[in-house]
Amino acid sequence: MVTDSLIITLIGMGFVFCFLGILVLTMSLLSHITPLINRFIPEPVVPAKPKPAIAAQASDAAIAAAVALAWYNSGRSK
Repeated sequence: MVTDSLIITLIGMGFVFCFLGILVLTMSLLSHITPLINRFIPEPVVPAKPKPAIAAQASDAAIAAAVALAWYNSGRSK
């Protein structure tokens, strides 16, 4: 009974080892094939969206007030 369980354990571990080896080889192969595919079928270039203009620059006092409010609301100010 113990020998049967050891045989089943070794078969299971061997199967997992083989599967992980095949997985590593497949991933390695795909990492070498992907640049070749991208050379023939490049991804379309999407133009970057322009950044929205900032209406007004925040003053140092407003930034300090926002930081103080966040600190107070976090509960660490006590």
